[in-house]
Amino acid sequence: MLVLSPVALTAYLLLAGEDGIFRVWRQAERIERLEAEVAQIRADSDALTTRAMLLRTDLKTIERIARERYGMVKENESVYMVYPSRPPEKGPAP
Repeated sequence: MLVLSPVALTAYLLLAGEDGIFRVWRQAERIERLEAEVAQIRADSDALTTRAMLLRTDLKTIERIARERYGMVKENESVYMVYPSRPPEKGPAP
């Protein structure tokens, strides 16, 4: 019994203790997930930084957004609205 106690205690500490194998393994998996999340956030941040720079400096980007969002046109230009299907007709008001 005296010989078994240190073996059992050592096995417990290796497997389930604060620095046990299972805990370390779970932490390693969590670190991998968090690193992937950080990489995705960095990629999103880089894309947003590039877009912000274009919105400040690139005249073609500014013009495209002004035309798309705000319906702006140049002088002597006409705008034609093209719908994928016919807009619903308004019936008589009740």
